[in-house]
Amino acid sequence: MKKISILLAAFLITTALSGCGSGGSGENEEKEMKIIDLTHMMTEGMPVFPGDDEPTFQKVTTHEEDGYMMTHISTWSHVGTHMDSPAHIIAGTKTLDEFPIEKFIGRAYVIDCTDLEEGQEITIDYIDRNRDKADKAEFILFCLGWDKYWGTDQYYGEFPIIDDEVAQYLIESGKKGVGYDVISPDPIESEELEVHNALLEHEIVILENLKNLNLCGSDLFTLYALPLYYENSDGAQTRAIAVLEK
Repeated sequence: MKKISILLAAFLITTALSGCGSGGSGENEEKEMKIIDLTHMMTEGMPVFPGDDEPTFQKVTTHEEDGYMMTHISTWSHVGTHMDSPAHIIAGTKTLDEFPIEKFIGRAYVIDCTDLEEGQEITIDYIDRNRDKADKAEFILFCLGWDKYWGTDQYYGEFPIIDDEVAQYLIESGKKGVGYDVISPDPIESEELEVHNALLEHEIVILENLKNLNLCGSDLFTLYALPLYYENSDGAQTRAIAVLEK
């Protein structure tokens, strides 16, 4: 009886796996995918928010001396491509580790704002141009083309920010998150951090320092933005990728 049960279990598992990715039809009709990396590599000397420490990477063992290699990494939690939690700004609110993993995956849409110049605002007109797609998205990503300045002084310039009407749209439409290819949703010199506060108060997580948003096309796609998982996470380095259906 025990042998029969094992064989039956093996048969059921094999049958289930054969239908994966084909809607259970048993036919291998897999859709072609294109994956875009939206993440800057962590390196020593990389751009960081003014006043933050740069990350360091120290080899603590080597193949030659120890037979294996390991690295001691030291970094602040908001360096590089990363995600802000509500607790980053607002005391007593959620940290990233308190959200379910589903919070960090969803349908996303890129708003092209590359025609804007320094100091200008992202207005609701940019949402309205493709309102239907924006409404369906769980994440809105603003492409300013600022990643081309990564590693230069201009990266810290007066990049465009969203106005109050756009912030209200993001809140009222219940987005999971918002992302930018700049270092902050607020001006660097801001002390009030109005955009941070408005979004994080409603548990809209913020992705900063994205790249390659210009490669994501004009349709909805699936965003995977998985932050480093640690306790009391006010923010964390995040590997963000866009999965586009061809």
